[in-house]
Amino acid sequence: MVPECASIKRDNVKDFFRWAFLNTGEYDPTYDEELEEYTQEIEKLLGRKLEPGRGNAKCLRLTLDKVEMLHRSLTWYLCVFVVDTIASISLRYHSFNFHRTSFSQFVATFLLCLSTLFATYTSYAKGLTYWHRPHASKTKLPILFIHGTGVGFYLYVNFLAEINADIDENPSDGQVGIIAIEIMSVSSRIIYEAMLKEEMCDEIRCILTAYGWEKCVLVSHSRPSQPNEYLLSYFGSKDIGISYTLFRRFLWADNMLWKEDIQDRSVTVVLAGRDSVIDTKAIRAYLLGSENWTLETMDLVDLGRKDDRLDVIWFQDLDHGQVFGQKRTRSSLLEIVWTFCNK
Repeated sequence: MVPECASIKRDNVKDFFRWAFLNTGEYDPTYDEELEEYTQEIEKLLGRKLEPGRGNAKCLRLTLDKVEMLHRSLTWYLCVFVVDTIASISLRYHSFNFHRTSFSQFVATFLLCLSTLFATYTSYAKGLTYWHRPHASKTKLPILFIHGTGVGFYLYVNFLAEINADIDENPSDGQVGIIAIEIMSVSSRIIYEAMLKEEMCDEIRCILTAYGWEKCVLVSHSRPSQPNEYLLSYFGSKDIGISYTLFRRFLWADNMLWKEDIQDRSVTVVLAGRDSVIDTKAIRAYLLGSENWTLETMDLVDLGRKDDRLDVIWFQDLDHGQVFGQKRTRSSLLEIVWTFCNK
């Protein structure tokens, strides 16, 4: 339930910033000046002063609040096992090879993965598994793909397979290589703790170095939606492994990406107009530099406009993740990816 504005006062806002930027709920006078500056900036955006004191509203602080998780039945995990097996068979059919970690990690993971059991390749990283399709093109950049929260690669199989679908048009150049990183901690598994930011980056860097990829195209996604939107929102987000990862191992201050962080790179952000997970209208307005981005509610066209090296693509009638479920919208994504591969 959204609280009334009157119940959100200055100290409530500072409580949120104390968690969001300092990852703590404890008061420390050392940061008083910094938190006051953040609060004043919020007041400027709102166009009004916040009332002093603390209201009845309580902010969500994922890394401090109680972890919301539910135990799942064997039937649920059997369904996940079937879906994961179908995805693995499909990826193998499309010439992807699975690279496993040690068998000690394999037996410490529930559910067990058949792709690990039958894998003949070993990962170049200690804790990350991945699917690899060799890079042969001499004119295009390879692709690093990172999936979102859910049940692994099931939603993305068609997208990954279609990247090289038109390779016959220029067979002499060879296929574009793909490394699809598998993050088990957000794939409905009961597993060891998820890696923090620096460890994850080091592991991925180790994999890229092993294949000699000095430059590549990064493609990533948040999480899937329909037809499993409601299933995942209830079952997936409260899965033991996913819940613990989101509540205790995902530090927002370490993982936030601001527009200034990508200003020297070519980036395309794809947003859905009917997103049920995030406020995409506010994000779009922020990325495109709207002064009133917090209140942006106007109807938006199908495609965003360019902002320097930043493109914002807008699918008005889609929900979170549905872009991967339709061939028409996947084709739009593939065109974007190919544009980056050709740079």
